[in-house]
Amino acid sequence: MDKSARGVVAVVDAGAAIRAATADLLDALGFTTLTFAHPAELLAAPDLPRVDVVLSDLHFPGMTGLRLLHDLGHRHPAIAVVILAATPDDALRRHAFEHGAFGFLVTPVEPEHLLALLSRALGGRRQGG
Repeated sequence: MDKSARGVVAVVDAGAAIRAATADLLDALGFTTLTFAHPAELLAAPDLPRVDVVLSDLHFPGMTGLRLLHDLGHRHPAIAVVILAATPDDALRRHAFEHGAFGFLVTPVEPEHLLALLSRALGGRRQGG
């Protein structure tokens, strides 16, 4: 299967090891993966329009994953955003969904759970929303 046929996923995380491990997992599942250390890098990326789903951590220097969600929602509303959090937080989860997040996952994430969420996100995008 052509990896780009499965979808393009951008991973945004300040931790190099986490970015690499997530990208390796997504590559093994058949996705094309782009990685970024900070949301500003993603927002400036020339490949951004071809991204289907963004997996973003919550915390970055000078910016949050929720701010990235807001910015992407205005500039590229077709991109599904999944927020990744190290701990469960109902208030943050609620805030993320109220502001357009497609998903909110607590790490570590089971590969099967991530694959199911990405499949739903890509299915919605391919059907026009």
